Amino acid sequence: MISQERQVLNIGACVSHEALLEFFTTPPNRSAAVEELLRRFGSPQIRHAGTIGGNLCGGSPIADWSPLLLALDARVTLKSATAARTLPLSEFFLGYRQTSLAGDEYLASVQLDIPSSWSNLSFEKISKRYEDDISSVCAAIFLDLAERTVRQARIAFGGVAATPVRVRKVEDMLLGKSLTDVDDGLLTNSLASVITPISDVRASADYRMQMAKTLLLQRVQGARKAD
Repeated sequence: MISQERQVLNIGACVSHEALLEFFTTPPNRSAAVEELLRRFGSPQIRHAGTIGGNLCGGSPIADWSPLLLALDARVTLKSATAARTLPLSEFFLGYRQTSLAGDEYLASVQLDIPSSWSNLSFEKISKRYEDDISSVCAAIFLDLAERTVRQARIAFGGVAATPVRVRKVEDMLLGKSLTDVDDGLLTNSLASVITPISDVRASADYRMQMAKTLLLQRVQGARKAD
């Protein structure tokens, strides 16, 4: 079930990717970033069977939903037979394929504040195949600008550490600044200091680092030109 109360969107953990695709391609909640994620996620059969909760609860550092929801500052509600608790998604991932779920809990829902403009959110995915493939690196970046000044910056990556990560050090370099005053070299150096990619069959650590830097710069430079 997907419901909205005021400016908060509540998504049940069992909502399928296909239902989410329909929701996020229908005004006023149309989001090009979410559509990009879901159309590349898998075939229609997979999208009908897979759920947002399943994608999160696997705890994979390359799950597509995790970076996007981190960039939206999402929360998750965990329930047991006797209690419920809500925590930021950033606190849900504890380590490689480890989550905050206790043995008697399940993920009930995901909540997020609806942004003033979905165009502030971007999602980019690097994979061997364009469709139906897991990512080597993916980036979700939320930038809200006012007269060239960054009012909000939330930047999250998958595939660059043992868990999906928000790079708050990089966000802090952007907040309150005009993008024309941001040094791209310092920005990518800051990113390199807080992510730790590994090498595996999908990509080398060096490739992942370079792609993460490229995706960050593309988003910042694109926003700089558009503003």
